[in-house]
Amino acid sequence: MRTRTACLIMALLIPAGCGYTFGARLPEGINTLEVPVFRNMTLIRDLEFMLTEALTEELKSRTPVKLVSSDGDARLTGSVIEYEKTPVYEEAGEVVAGKVTIVVAFKFTRTAEEKAICESTLAEAQDFDSRTGKTEHDARKAAVQELARKIVYHIEAW
Repeated sequence: MRTRTACLIMALLIPAGCGYTFGARLPEGINTLEVPVFRNMTLIRDLEFMLTEALTEELKSRTPVKLVSSDGDARLTGSVIEYEKTPVYEEAGEVVAGKVTIVVAFKFTRTAEEKAICESTLAEAQDFDSRTGKTEHDARKAAVQELARKIVYHIEAW
């Protein structure tokens, strides 16, 4: 029993001593970050607010960065550039099952030099089926959450 407990303790301590950390790490020198509301180039109302809120929550939970409204070390900007609903099953002319796809373009910039650290376009698709209780809105929310996670992953990789 002692050997198993000792192994468990070592397994938890060794990664901490080798420079590994839990959670995201942003590029060196970025302690504050501006995240203005993303632009929405689709016809889906409030999608930009949903994404910006999901991004700020993801950054707060996964990084030590402080979010600021201005004068940040870096800025994360972007646009929701596409929203597509693909029907899979219809009843009486209503789409009851399908797929929602959201495409986002973003740019992560170091503000001192106005130099882009990374820039990318990401897409996320989520299925919905109102017969099982998962609505189009639920799929949209899940896609936004996953896009926020992917964006944070991309910026921490730089």
